[in-house]
Amino acid sequence: MAPNPEPVLTGALNNIIRITRNEQCCPVHGRPLADHGLTWRELVAWWTDLHRLPADTERDNALQPHYRLERSMKGNGLEKEFFQSLFGVLWKQVSSWSRAWSAWS
Repeated sequence: MAPNPEPVLTGALNNIIRITRNEQCCPVHGRPLADHGLTWRELVAWWTDLHRLPADTERDNALQPHYRLERSMKGNGLEKEFFQSLFGVLWKQVSSWSRAWSAWS
């Protein structure tokens, strides 16, 4: 496992973050954000493009950033528990969307 990066908030008004250590171990989402922020689906699309994954396997592709984030929380039980709970909610939404999409396809 690669070392965790060390982010520093350099511009609080515009949410500008600079990675000061271990930047090579940290994939950085550099796409412009919409007014609504960043959705999990948009994050997965970025991850899919970054790693040149097949675009037709969105559900499987969504697991990769999940597992990477989860591994980065090793040793921080509360953070990991919160993340797993949040991801559980998101996964149900993605699964529901996938079932609905399949019904229409």
